[in-house]
Amino acid sequence: MSYIEENLQKDESVIFLTKKHWILHSWAIFFVLNALFMLPMRFWAAFGLFLGLAALIAIWNHIDITTSEFGVTSKRVIIKIGVFSTQTLEMQLSKIESVLVKQGILGKMFNYGTLVIKGTGGTPGIYRRICNPLVFKKIAMEIGNSQSLPTQTVTVNDTMPCPFCAEEIKKAAKFCKHCSKEIK
Repeated sequence: MSYIEENLQKDESVIFLTKKHWILHSWAIFFVLNALFMLPMRFWAAFGLFLGLAALIAIWNHIDITTSEFGVTSKRVIIKIGVFSTQTLEMQLSKIESVLVKQGILGKMFNYGTLVIKGTGGTPGIYRRICNPLVFKKIAMEIGNSQSLPTQTVTVNDTMPCPFCAEEIKKAAKFCKHCSKEIK
């Protein structure tokens, strides 16, 4: 079970989960290709060095990818990064001021990017090389906006029935919003 699923509150459900993108392995791939380039020339030391670097980078990035979680629930955004030293962010959706997505050409081609999440009155959190950042932003902002819409409360003394259609309207209304008749 993931960190996000373990830390759900009562009546909260996971809407969207994503991880870091596989593009983190690009340096490991680069070093493997360099090692293969050294093989026909019989530069065994360079071959071993490049292959060893590729293995170390691939292991490090695999740990980074598998231990990082980015999720939107019905109530908040939850982010967890790291295994040895962890960093977590749990922010109520109604407290999110903005979500910025930065994508370059490769990011658009391979669907990854940088998320910048800013809460009300706080410093922005920057999260690089995230899968599906536009979907993350869309879901977080849609749910957050639907939760933070102010509800209009009308007191009982402020309304009256329309004399023409009997629908509830404000006492100060000049026209009925339902039947469009003038109120005298």
